[in-house]
Amino acid sequence: MLLVAGVFYGVADGAIYPTLQAWLFKVTTLENRDTATGMFLNSYDLGMGLGAVILGVVVEVVGYQGMFLVLAAVALGYIGLALWGSRSTKIV
Repeated sequence: MLLVAGVFYGVADGAIYPTLQAWLFKVTTLENRDTATGMFLNSYDLGMGLGAVILGVVVEVVGYQGMFLVLAAVALGYIGLALWGSRSTKIV
């Protein structure tokens, strides 16, 4: 099961990372590209590190089943925000 989870994590991370980086290059100017790339990489690493710490605290409080329910609720919230935001603004 751990290997299957690792495969899914690797596939998802391998799809999301280059997509976000390509979007970053699209929305920044050539002069700001190096600064934006540095901020992107730092934010990505910080999110991975803080996410692990925060999820560790959540697991201690509500257990693994509760953590996955919390993550499902957060994912649904993000989907709802994305749908709401796409209706009110033009997506780049």
